[in-house]
Amino acid sequence: MASARPTTSRLLLAAALSLAVVACSASGERSGTTLPKPSSPSTTAAPGRTTTTGGKDTTTTTTEPRDDDGVEPVAVGTCWAPSTPEELREVSQQADEVDCDEPHGSITVATGTIPDDLAAKLSAKVLDGNPDDSSTYEPVQAAGSAVCTGEWKRVEKRSNFDPKSTYASSVRRATKLVRTFWLPTGDQWDAGARWVQCDLQTADGTEFELDLDGLSQLATRNVPADLVLCLTDDAGDGTPVPCDSSLARWQATTVLQVAADQLPKDQAGYEAVQLKGVPVCGQLTKRAVGDVGQRFYKLFADSSVELFDGSFTCAVSVKPPVTKPLGT
Repeated sequence: MASARPTTSRLLLAAALSLAVVACSASGERSGTTLPKPSSPSTTAAPGRTTTTGGKDTTTTTTEPRDDDGVEPVAVGTCWAPSTPEELREVSQQADEVDCDEPHGSITVATGTIPDDLAAKLSAKVLDGNPDDSSTYEPVQAAGSAVCTGEWKRVEKRSNFDPKSTYASSVRRATKLVRTFWLPTGDQWDAGARWVQCDLQTADGTEFELDLDGLSQLATRNVPADLVLCLTDDAGDGTPVPCDSSLARWQATTVLQVAADQLPKDQAGYEAVQLKGVPVCGQLTKRAVGDVGQRFYKLFADSSVELFDGSFTCAVSVKPPVTKPLGT
């Protein structure tokens, strides 16, 4: 469920930071370049409106549907029509709710209540303000991060497979899905709404048919072709493109989390960890999508140890147009 952040959105926490990329072929030939990063969920839900089931790693919070005035959050598992680039810029969600049995562009994976100290920095004026202005962007980002980050990781953890590696602590299939969140409108805030809605969605308008259970099964099933993430680097920027485009040069296969004892402490350590990950990328690609033969791999990560969160996205070279993506 990692993907590239749309540059039009200020509400995606997976920032489009530049990164160093290490590439190698199956025979070990190496090259280097620089690309922007393809991006890669315990929180408190609305009081009196939730039920929780499951153990430590399977806890599921179910929230009752939002009432007409939007004071209460929507139900976890609600599906939405695709968002336009303009809608992705907004603080509050604009997309229409749709039946999850129909093609949809996003799913609500969690909801939670904004902590009091962060709520004190929000108001109807802020929520209805310009999302690109720092006076709106910063308190909104803080609220969304506080509520949703752990929830996204929890949901994504359900689709992890055993990496069988001392290098990576967890691995999941890469997809077009990105992390997004939404806050109430100004009117809803004045009516008492204090929720954050945490979603996973496609940023390019692609529709898909997986529900939450389907997302959790990506460790043991193929990724639907519509959710495969392909990239071009013709302009040196790793821009996501349709896989059947003549510009497609890479297919993202997995997102891996570096084991805690492998995390770098300085820039030299970062470069060593990154280089060490190249053959791991090849091994994980084989496990995820099968033997792809003599191919080049690219390992995507933040460009410096200060920004590195321990997460890499690995991709394998493909020949455009990709009419049948690997692993579908």
